[in-house]
Amino acid sequence: MISDQLVAVLIDYISAKRDEVTDEYGRHPLFTTPNGRLYRQKAYNNLVPRTRPCVTTGMCPHDREEAECDAAQSVEKAPSCPSSKSLHPIRRGSITNQINLGWDKSKLSERVDVSVPVLEKHYDDRKLEEEARGREEFTDLL
Repeated sequence: MISDQLVAVLIDYISAKRDEVTDEYGRHPLFTTPNGRLYRQKAYNNLVPRTRPCVTTGMCPHDREEAECDAAQSVEKAPSCPSSKSLHPIRRGSITNQINLGWDKSKLSERVDVSVPVLEKHYDDRKLEEEARGREEFTDLL
């Protein structure tokens, strides 16, 4: 699952910034430019700098002075912040959501370009949550 904070950010993005476009296959991508789909490297370069806590909260959980922190001062060095997020949590959340909406995993694997075993192992958060609940129930019996 993705955090409530990330959900709020995505809703804000969709309502204020997302261009209503389709890609060359007639799909409606989440991340867009006026010309179509926002591709991975461009997305990474745009998104990672915005995930730094100094940008989102105005505070640094690493006790760094923003004026002296390379990660805070440079978009190119933003990934060096220990709290920067990658695109993977958004991708995982999107894939999990599509599973929750009832997508067949074999069709979804084609759509997101990942095999069904990899999808189940790395992207289906429902499975991880169910396993955690199962462990909790077991430890309650001890």
